[in-house]
Amino acid sequence: MLHTVFKDEFKSLYRKINSSLEKSTTPAFGQTLLDTKARDQTFHIEGLARLLLRNKMTSKKQAKCLKKILKKIKALEDGLGKIDELVSLKKNITQLPQPKDFELLLKNQSSVVQDVAESTFGSKKWTHKQLKALRFLKQWSSKKTIKIIKLCLAQEVIELTKKTTDDLLPNLQNSSFSYDVMEDNFHEYRRGLRWLPIYIQTLEKEFTLSPYDLATASPVEKQILKKYKNNSFTQLPSQKASVCLDRFSYYMFSHSIATSGEIKDKIETYFKLKDLNIKTKINTQKAKKEMIANISDFLNSGASWRLYDSLTDKL
Repeated sequence: MLHTVFKDEFKSLYRKINSSLEKSTTPAFGQTLLDTKARDQTFHIEGLARLLLRNKMTSKKQAKCLKKILKKIKALEDGLGKIDELVSLKKNITQLPQPKDFELLLKNQSSVVQDVAESTFGSKKWTHKQLKALRFLKQWSSKKTIKIIKLCLAQEVIELTKKTTDDLLPNLQNSSFSYDVMEDNFHEYRRGLRWLPIYIQTLEKEFTLSPYDLATASPVEKQILKKYKNNSFTQLPSQKASVCLDRFSYYMFSHSIATSGEIKDKIETYFKLKDLNIKTKINTQKAKKEMIANISDFLNSGASWRLYDSLTDKL
């Protein structure tokens, strides 16, 4: 099962990279690849590697292979992420002429992404070699694989909740506002949130969502259930999957990721434009209050523990 998922994601990324190489020159390659949504595949492959490295049954030799893939895919994903940030930042600048630094930064970053892409996931030989090294996954039974995935996800939920409650939220509440405080606490919280749905969406055929009754739902539950019922990011296609997740908690994760992303982007824009001596009208103190409220709302919803319960059911 897992080997097939890796194979499908590798193939999809390979096609997107080579299509982008055919369509564009080096300066435009990064943006062209980003437009194909190739970053989705980088997240999926990275997510699978991260999950398997959590598994105690993964041998040292197998872990070495996974770490190698993780290092390469992370370099590609980081490069695409920086291009995405630069493009978004450029849209926020209204003054003309725009700084020449942008075009140079985009060109340099695109060159970095192209080098990584061509030498790894854009190479059929390199990709085939990695899939060959992952053949040990074929030996795992479906039942064993599902149990491993559920245990790893449950552990992620516990660690995220504990870290957010004990460290990230108090640090944010008690520190003077700065880029490092935002990055080390709020962004770290959002990273943890973001990975849970990525893992699940990568293995979407193995998961389904629990039924719900709006008549018995709390006001907060009703709001979230209605808002995300038809959201494309919260759909799990399988109805006969072996793992049934609590619907409200899964939707709540998506809600918190979306709202925290809007806050994070606003603050990152403020600091990056400030570095370029470009003034903005962003209220940083208001943004800090929004960060604290976002985390508090998520913790108070009980979503993490409800998701944990559904992952550990029947283990």
